[in-house]
Amino acid sequence: MSHREKRWVFAWAILLAVITTIPYIMGFIGENENWLFSGFVYGVEDGNSYIAKMRLGASGAWLFRSPYTTQAQEGVLAFLPYILLGKLAVGRELHTQFIILFHLFRIVSIPFVVYATYQFVSLFLKEIYWRRWVTLLATVGGGVGWLLLILGEQNWLGSLPLAWISPEWFGYLSILGQPHLILARALLLSGLTFYLKSSQNVTYAWVAGLIFLGMGFVHSLSLVSAYFVIGLHVLVIWLRAFTTQTKPIAWRWTRAAIRALIGPAPILLYMVYRFTTDPFLRSWTEQNKILTPHPAHIFVAYGLILPFVILGIKPMIKRRRWSGLLPLLWLAALPLLAYAPHNLQRRLPEGMWVIVLTLGALGLQHLTKDHRRWRNIGGALLIAFSIPTSLLILAGGIGVTGQPAQPVYRPLEEVRAFEQIVAIDSTIPSVISSFDTGNALPAWTDAKVVIGHGPESINLRVNAAKVEAFYANRMEPEDAIAFLRSNNINTIFFGPSERKLGEFEPGNRPDYVLLYQSGDYMIYKVDLDD
Repeated sequence: MSHREKRWVFAWAILLAVITTIPYIMGFIGENENWLFSGFVYGVEDGNSYIAKMRLGASGAWLFRSPYTTQAQEGVLAFLPYILLGKLAVGRELHTQFIILFHLFRIVSIPFVVYATYQFVSLFLKEIYWRRWVTLLATVGGGVGWLLLILGEQNWLGSLPLAWISPEWFGYLSILGQPHLILARALLLSGLTFYLKSSQNVTYAWVAGLIFLGMGFVHSLSLVSAYFVIGLHVLVIWLRAFTTQTKPIAWRWTRAAIRALIGPAPILLYMVYRFTTDPFLRSWTEQNKILTPHPAHIFVAYGLILPFVILGIKPMIKRRRWSGLLPLLWLAALPLLAYAPHNLQRRLPEGMWVIVLTLGALGLQHLTKDHRRWRNIGGALLIAFSIPTSLLILAGGIGVTGQPAQPVYRPLEEVRAFEQIVAIDSTIPSVISSFDTGNALPAWTDAKVVIGHGPESINLRVNAAKVEAFYANRMEPEDAIAFLRSNNINTIFFGPSERKLGEFEPGNRPDYVLLYQSGDYMIYKVDLDD
């Protein structure tokens, strides 16, 4: 990479950071005397959970224990970036500090992923035009799923287009609001770059190992992608070695793979052990179903580039005989990764968009090598068809800030009630509430809830039905107390969201004590003693 290229990389990263920060600036501007900004314009449920994880760090925790369940937990070394960020917040207005720290993390991570993407594709693309083309689309491209929305097929074949629901399949969603995934992709691509360069210098393999080690602490699932791709690469090299008498080359790549993968191995083994032996983590995994939609959605996502990908296969093999195998094998494994027998199958094709674009650029370069004008026209047309999805997502994010409403905003009166929950009792309260309230509450105050987050609220379906029955007064008094006691619940929250479930009537029951009431919000303490 020349100095000129580096300047372009960082200029694009800065522009991208500025553009994707606009919705959040608008979010703060949209606050008024009745509404407070959650800090997120899409994926608010997960956004609140990230703030809750930062709050864990601010309270002194080093291990992750979800506040979205009252079930006992041993703790696990996960979500470390958010827990560490939380430790930087001090004093008052913690929630605002958490939001600012979260988006600073996002902004700082953007140059890393842009640089790592450009660095990776530079291994295979010599022309600066195509390096920039791939990097631009890798960060703001989104397939042609926008056409489905224009045609009124938002739920085509049972799903939104992949660009709207899966940051792993593209990248823009991460840049807009999931900084740990931005940094994880940057580390994945950078680690693979150094691994592929290790054929020139053995030291690069050790550098790759250090990068993957860091990635394991940021987002351990990305280690699966690194191990899978490198393992597949070495396996195929060995298969070729037995037929082409290139065993010395196979041994060289094997040693490089061992050096690159031995460092992060303890983290991967730790995560496998914890998620298979810990009851909470097992239940979390069972509930965390992130499945790949119908295969037709893959063609909507990548189909525009696929003809050029096919054209790029031969130049890839010719240009990079051994290292060029890695992107080809990675792409060939797409169906296996996308439909693996695992709850998180949609997350497994992490980084695949970069591979599709790199091969597509090689195909376009081969097709237009003697026609610069057609190169520019073809590249511009593919950009024009690929970025409307991201523009629509950005416009939607700005649009939701125009009129304060839940879940992007929370009522000020509700937040004041949240704060009273902890003020009433110095111990960390365990709260029963609706799912909507339960999702926001741990982001605004130190509290545990029985339901509030899809994957993290254990026994969600059963407990959600019981919560509804509780607020609808469909539980016998003794059953209600048994439910509260079994979940260690000592606080009842009752506001507009809970009122939608039913008109809760504590009556004259001595075990429900009203301790706070303001407007539509009430807080009861529960006496669980026999």
